[in-house]
Amino acid sequence: MAETYLHQLSMQNAAWLAARQAVISSNVANANTPGFKAVDIRPFSEVVGQGALAAAVSNANHMTGGGTLSSQYRLVGEKAWETFHSGGNVNLEQEMIKASQVSADYRLNTSIMRSFHRMFLSVTGA
Repeated sequence: MAETYLHQLSMQNAAWLAARQAVISSNVANANTPGFKAVDIRPFSEVVGQGALAAAVSNANHMTGGGTLSSQYRLVGEKAWETFHSGGNVNLEQEMIKASQVSADYRLNTSIMRSFHRMFLSVTGA
């Protein structure tokens, strides 16, 4: 039972990390788009344990649909380090810091799962 819960938690964290990386990539890709505002998703601590993640969008005019990022994780406005003349607020340094945090968190997630898997195999004698 504990392994099943741990596996589900790990998979949910990996999905959250993938969604956050997609949001960060979108922010970087739109850094030079006039008026584009950087967004992020809710922290993992707010979505952990939710079987079906609540559908939410960052703007009432956005379309919702199954499987889209906005239907899985609520986008939240990013607190910008600065706002540029173009009206955008994407700071590439800030986005790279977030991307490196996602990478480190993913490595930690996979390392923990690998350790628990080895421990499980040693206990079961497989």
